[in-house]
Amino acid sequence: MLNSRIFPITVGAAVLACSRAAHATTISYTASGTQGGDPLSARADFTTGAGFIDVTLTNTLAPSAIVGAGSELSDVRFTLSNAPGAQGNLSATGQLGDIAGTTPSVVTFTTGSPVRFIGKGPPLPGGTGTFTVTGNTILMEAIGGGKPSQMILPAVPNGGTDPNSNASVANFIPSTIGPGMFALDFAGVTADTTITVATFSFGTGPDHTLVGAPVTPPPVSEPASLTLLGSALVVLGLYHRRRRKSVRAHNSSGTRPSGRVPLHRVFPGSDEGVNKISFPALGQTPPCCRRRQSIPRSDKRSQN
Repeated sequence: MLNSRIFPITVGAAVLACSRAAHATTISYTASGTQGGDPLSARADFTTGAGFIDVTLTNTLAPSAIVGAGSELSDVRFTLSNAPGAQGNLSATGQLGDIAGTTPSVVTFTTGSPVRFIGKGPPLPGGTGTFTVTGNTILMEAIGGGKPSQMILPAVPNGGTDPNSNASVANFIPSTIGPGMFALDFAGVTADTTITVATFSFGTGPDHTLVGAPVTPPPVSEPASLTLLGSALVVLGLYHRRRRKSVRAHNSSGTRPSGRVPLHRVFPGSDEGVNKISFPALGQTPPCCRRRQSIPRSDKRSQN
């Protein structure tokens, strides 16, 4: 049974959570092609909100398409629709792995994360990577500051293989196996901030560059927002259905209930343990008013 006391809180919380979940924008760019004999394919997903940009970089080639290091995703450069503002915390998440220098190459997972894309790689000779902000444009690069590493390869399980890769891939380990995810805090970014252009680079030079094409999102609402909004509507419907039943039951009786009617029966949902206030039956004078009744004039004469 729905408690009428918690109904406003339940609906309010659901609507608030719905609005918070919806207050972000996701923009995606993809690119693919072949340059210098190297197959290339990548995707970048950007989510902007109040004070942050979340970036997910993925090498979308099949593992069997990887032949040399020239197909590894090594950087992304993107431009915001407005100035990013003051830079805050930067963090990176992803699975690193070593690639054996044989064909097929066995992938062995290692510890660490792809921090070179945010310029926080190990000191020389490991290489720090590159992270720069120039105007509205941000560059995230796994190369720079030393021997390249942490470039992005397609996802394979630990112990899996890149069946056609050559020794050049093993020369720049560890690689990022699967997507790299990056959280970038910038004070000037809002949910209205968009990405106007994104460019991908591949290889250790970088060797190849492709301009990304924006992905048109499907015309549907964000699933989590729909779920929360639906929950709020269900709660609202149950509440009003119960109220209608209560009113109909009371009106169908035609008269006010006789005798003493406990408060918890007049207002369903009130606690059983509270002190029960009763109402007098029809035709009875409430106790609080009995002393204030006037004495008829005939009775006053007889008293005199």
